[in-house]
Amino acid sequence: MRPQKFDGVENRRLDVPEVLQIGGRAGRFGTEHAGVGYVTALRRDDERELRRLFRTPLEPLTKAGLSPNIEQLQQLHYHRPKAPLSALMEFMQVFGTLDPLYFMTDTGAMEGILEHIEHVELSLHDRFLFAMAPVNKREKSQTIAALVHYAQTFATSETVELNAGFIPGPNAVPRNAHKIEHLEGLYSHLDLYVWLARRYGDTVFVHREKAQQLRAE
Repeated sequence: MRPQKFDGVENRRLDVPEVLQIGGRAGRFGTEHAGVGYVTALRRDDERELRRLFRTPLEPLTKAGLSPNIEQLQQLHYHRPKAPLSALMEFMQVFGTLDPLYFMTDTGAMEGILEHIEHVELSLHDRFLFAMAPVNKREKSQTIAALVHYAQTFATSETVELNAGFIPGPNAVPRNAHKIEHLEGLYSHLDLYVWLARRYGDTVFVHREKAQQLRAE
C-alpha cells in the first residue's frame, strides 16, 4: 500500500480517513483472510508514513456531503426535457441550496462517464445508474470501452453477456509493470460487469457468476 493516489488530476497524499478505509480491506469479512489483516508497503518511507497516519486521530465531522438523487433529477428533467443529464447535474451543483450542515459533493466523475455514453439511447434512470459505475477518468481506455460496450448492448438487447475480449486467459504471475497493469484492467472490467449485474439482475447481465469466478481467480 502507498500513502498516495492519483485523484484524476494529480498524485496526492492520502488523508487519514482514506488510509483507514483502504487499510480496512485487509481482513475484511467474507474473505479468506477475514478476522485479522495486515497492511504493509514496499518502500520503508511509505511504511513509516502509513504507521503515522494509522496513529493519527480522526477529526470530528462538521458537515455531510449530499449529491443529487435520481428523483430530484427526474423532477428537474420534467421542466428541462431537452437538457442532458450532465447539464441537469451541473444545474443542481450551481443552483442547489443546502442547510449549513451539508455540502454538495463533486459530481465530476459521473459527468466524465456521461461524456462517453451521451450518444447511447438510455432512459434518464439508466443513464444515471451507468454514470455511477465504478469507472473514472483515470481508468485505462479499455475499461471505458467496456462501459460503453455494456451500455450500448443494454440499450439494444434484452441480455448483456460478458465481452469475450475482457475475459482473462490462463493464470500467470505478472513479471513486469505492464502485465500488472493489464491484470488490473481485466479486474476492473470484471468488477464493472458484476456491479451492473447486481443492479439489473442475472436475467439481464447473464454472466454474473462467471465474472465473479474470474474476478476471484
